[in-house]
Amino acid sequence: VVTYTTLMNGYLKAGKLDKAKDLLIRMREDKLQPNVVTYTTLMNSYLKEGKLDKAKDLLIQMRKDKLQPDVVTYNTLINGYLKEGNLDEAKNLLIQMREDKLQPNVVTYTTLMNGYLKAGKLDKAKDLLIRMREDKLQPNVVTYTTLMNSYLKEGKLDKAKDLLIQMRKDKLQPDVVTYNTL
Repeated sequence: VVTYTTLMNGYLKAGKLDKAKDLLIRMREDKLQPNVVTYTTLMNSYLKEGKLDKAKDLLIQMRKDKLQPDVVTYNTLINGYLKEGNLDEAKNLLIQMREDKLQPNVVTYTTLMNGYLKAGKLDKAKDLLIRMREDKLQPNVVTYTTLMNSYLKEGKLDKAKDLLIQMRKDKLQPDVVTYNTL
């Protein structure tokens, strides 16, 4: 399985999505069970090509194969839905993650926040920050910078400054992107 997945990765890096998909078929013909990494790698490539339906089909196939998607799989799909502007489906995936007894991580929340912010839904993004903390997750520099950027775009300098202060309280160092945002 590792060899097939490595070959698949090589094809995908070379832009040969069809050959990578053929490897998945060949794995099955050789009576090998693709693993979560195999599926997620292929899903990510479909999403880069704008083929959300194909990525969703792979999720269905994973479940048929009795494979449990992991946090990376969900994050990959959430990002795909957000690129399509489908906030509702992205949020539904967060719910599905929890139903599958998976703990969303900082990437999950930051990705969703970014989607809400791009859609002009700052309040929903703030709610996710609260939920993130309730889940005992520490926001990272990207999380804070993403929110700061939105506050500044709305002319809420005090709110952005408050986030910078909170970031420092959380012992996080602003990076170049943070300072450029400010």
